[in-house]
Amino acid sequence: MRRCKIPSMIEGEKYGDINSEKAEQNDYESLLPLFKQVHEFHVFARPDLYVQNSTPVEQEFFESQLMDGKHHIFAAAKGIDIVGVIVTKEEEIIENTFVKARKVLFINSLCVAETHRKIGIEKN
Repeated sequence: MRRCKIPSMIEGEKYGDINSEKAEQNDYESLLPLFKQVHEFHVFARPDLYVQNSTPVEQEFFESQLMDGKHHIFAAAKGIDIVGVIVTKEEEIIENTFVKARKVLFINSLCVAETHRKIGIEKN
């Protein structure tokens, strides 16, 4: 599979004062506000599909994504604060009569904390 760089969100990369690492189980509480921001946007934008939920990502579900080998969750930190998250999922496309087999990495969600938007995090 080809790897693409997503600025500030690749494991172990450091851009200015932003450090990104693969998320761990103990990051759940710090990531939950970001998951809530994404979910609140979805509820606002598509109330026909999404319902209000104070805990849109349960801890058990988060941990299962960390361990399933298909999902990859990266957290961006500024100092000790997690200020961004990206949740991706690998999928395999099976070859058939009109497409070749390949692996695809989908971005399921991407969030920069509201408090850190529009201040140039990605300009580093």
